[in-house]
Amino acid sequence: MEETKRYKKAILIPEGVTPTIFALPCIYSCHKGVDGGIVYLLYDWDEQGNYMELRPGQWLCERYDGKWEVKDKL
Repeated sequence: MEETKRYKKAILIPEGVTPTIFALPCIYSCHKGVDGGIVYLLYDWDEQGNYMELRPGQWLCERYDGKWEVKDKL
């Protein structure tokens, strides 16, 4: 639980597309992944220059500086 104190907000991404997640300012788009599952793309890039990806079961965390991070667990 100590990890969550680092964040202003932490959201566990549910199965299925939800308007609440899609409406977040950090979300760029939503796609069907190669495995048939949902993949959200963020307005941010990884080390290879690709959009950061977010999938159901992962955590979307807003830091106090306004930046967003994707975590597999908290």
